Amino acid sequence: MQESPTNYASLTARGLVPNRWDIIAFPLVFGLLLLAAKGAHETLAPLSTLKEPVVSLDPVNLPEYALRTTPADACGNGCIAAFHRHIRNPRRKKPARRTPPRPAPPNVWGIGECAGSPQFTHASVDDFRIIKDNLAGGNRSTRDRLVPYCMFTDPQLAHVGLTEGEAQRQGIAMRVARLPMSAVLRTHTTDEVQGFMKALIGSDDRILGFTMIGSEAGEVMTAVQTAMMAKLSYPVLRDAVIAHLTIAEGRGPLLSNIPPR
Repeated sequence: MQESPTNYASLTARGLVPNRWDIIAFPLVFGLLLLAAKGAHETLAPLSTLKEPVVSLDPVNLPEYALRTTPADACGNGCIAAFHRHIRNPRRKKPARRTPPRPAPPNVWGIGECAGSPQFTHASVDDFRIIKDNLAGGNRSTRDRLVPYCMFTDPQLAHVGLTEGEAQRQGIAMRVARLPMSAVLRTHTTDEVQGFMKALIGSDDRILGFTMIGSEAGEVMTAVQTAMMAKLSYPVLRDAVIAHLTIAEGRGPLLSNIPPR
């Protein structure tokens, strides 16, 4: 028996008859489900069965790469959220402030950003070292550690210690010195004169912070960080004999610009 036009129109009005958009959406949804299933299967596969893939930036491969990493990232973010919820103080609207990494509750340790550490790989690595030592009977903490960072832009941006704004907000007396990278002789041999160096010096002549935008900023910053950890006064670095012709040689002219007390 042929269905009457009235009944067909009624089913169409109620959305019970597929339209052209349903026909277009069906293969797309089906394809996404197949890709998700493949991604989940590869995520759960044992490491022994994995083969080293050839990484390609061909746009055709990007959806597959996303499906390989998304389930693992979602699982990791879920663990982070669960950890935060577990250590949350129910009597406060904000999570309890802790010095990461610290066991709270007992026998639970946080590493990296879920513990409130700066979101850098080197900070997470140091968290691991601290936890490993404490599990072996040590008593280490992340309190007052000096965590630098370096952005590998062109030119590089590197920083360690306090910024000028942070020192002002904390009411710390300081002196500031700046030096354009064009004043560093090495930059003229490499044609990389963009950027500057900046140093903050405390009332006791110790270095409070260092910022640099320029060629090899990360390497120069690390040398300054070492001096800060050793609690050296800035004249020690200013008067050091540095090999010529290096970017680090610019620390001498920079620290010679420190205003007198």
